[in-house]
Amino acid sequence: MADRGAAHKPTLIIVKKRRAHHEGHHGGAWKVAYADFVTAMMAFFMVMWLVNQNQDVKQAVGGYFRDPLGTEDRAGTKASEGSAGVLAAGQGPIEGQPGLLEVPLAKGQDADRARREKKRDLDRLAQEIRQKLASLPEFETIRHLVDVQLTDEGLRIELMESEEGTFFERGSREPSEIGERVLRALATTLGASAHRLVIEGHTDSLAYAGGAYSNWDLSTDRANAARKVLAGGGVTPDQVKEIRGYAAERPRFHERPEDPRNRRISVLLPTAPEPAQPPGTPAG
Repeated sequence: MADRGAAHKPTLIIVKKRRAHHEGHHGGAWKVAYADFVTAMMAFFMVMWLVNQNQDVKQAVGGYFRDPLGTEDRAGTKASEGSAGVLAAGQGPIEGQPGLLEVPLAKGQDADRARREKKRDLDRLAQEIRQKLASLPEFETIRHLVDVQLTDEGLRIELMESEEGTFFERGSREPSEIGERVLRALATTLGASAHRLVIEGHTDSLAYAGGAYSNWDLSTDRANAARKVLAGGGVTPDQVKEIRGYAAERPRFHERPEDPRNRRISVLLPTAPEPAQPPGTPAG
């Protein structure tokens, strides 16, 4: 009986289940996704940084990505010829800004940047000159005869004559008292700026009633007289680049060449940078 009971006893089956290890946590898929996320964030912040930079930095970065190896120069163009747009810490368009890229700038871009910087400087100088002239007691009576404008040539300051004469006595090469005061007021600001000057003399179309003495002589002499007053007020000799006398060849009011306001002194501060002089060339 015992053997019969043992024959009908159910067989015990033991199933061993191996607990799966969560190896997914130690795989590499999440690292790829994280790297993509970090790269995207870096690109985003780079774009945000670049958007807030000035035009010079944008052009420099763009120039680097357009031609990182300087192949345009080797292909025959003049890109990046002899000019490295070094934007290092403490230098560049924004003084003291670190972390800017050191990239090559094309020669034309370098010249454009210098021209833009000088134009901004001249714009600030124009504001200073207007404020200085406005402080003169007599300025309200001559305001309509003074013009301070930033043009394509540069900063141009014009002192125009009235019918009776304002800054110069009519027909005279010598400045009047008010002319001297205005020129000296200009000289204090111009002399502090160290910009180069071109001083021009102009007349109207009416012939000068002085025999052999002509409008050419008068315009040139007035320009030189203005130079002397400016020099006495603080403008250095090295600042004066040229003295020009145009007579009636360049009227301010072309439709009225006889208009007395065509008789004027014009002081021009050119926008174009000074060309580099060869070694041994005396400063002009």
